[in-house]
Amino acid sequence: MKYYYRITKSENLKLDQLQVVLPGNFSVQKDENGVSMIVEKAGRENEEKIFHEVQQECDRIYFLTGELFNPVLYRIEEPDKSGTGCAVIQQGKARIVASLPSNVAKQIWEKRFAKQLRFYYIADIAGPKDQKINSYFKVIEASYPETNKNKYYPEYTESQANAGIPPDPRTEAKLLRDFTTHGKEDVNRTQLKNYCKYLKIEEEFFDPTNNEHIRIAKSKCNFMRNEARKIIDEFITKKPSI
Repeated sequence: MKYYYRITKSENLKLDQLQVVLPGNFSVQKDENGVSMIVEKAGRENEEKIFHEVQQECDRIYFLTGELFNPVLYRIEEPDKSGTGCAVIQQGKARIVASLPSNVAKQIWEKRFAKQLRFYYIADIAGPKDQKINSYFKVIEASYPETNKNKYYPEYTESQANAGIPPDPRTEAKLLRDFTTHGKEDVNRTQLKNYCKYLKIEEEFFDPTNNEHIRIAKSKCNFMRNEARKIIDEFITKKPSI
């Protein structure tokens, strides 16, 4: 069985580069209609399961290149006694923008990593900055779920805030998540109060009508993205160093 997914390839990403980092049962080919990502299976399988495999690979390529594949299943080929029978499902297209890093290999997958890539993708395409911050933090939280432990999220103290010292990056990511996610007006958490003091704002949670809150959320999105990327980059399977 062969499952065909339509993508749109830019000139920056070469087909041979893409082929090298995909699983052995994946292939890419170009024809007069564009570029297809093809998954080969021994027999008929659940289409949602196969799409999940394709999507997690596309999420990884997105992380590495900043490119949105948006794969769409458009064709299934099933061999029969007389040759190859084809069933056209649907057609669509997506896009690709940047070259793949030269040190990337075929991915060794684990469930948590696939989830983190999906959260990263959701964060990148989200509009509101508070939603971006929340989704980026989910990437971090998946690797460090014990958010109340100082071992993983060092405590942010009042003396640090008074001295203008920023929190540990992972702690700051958590405090930004808390600031933008919780709905109560008054802040009653000590570390978050200290962080508000550091930010020089009133002790209250994120208000989407408050221009200062919007400015802070906007200014911190790249920080959150970079922290999430650090986590994900550790799990990207790399070629052995020579």
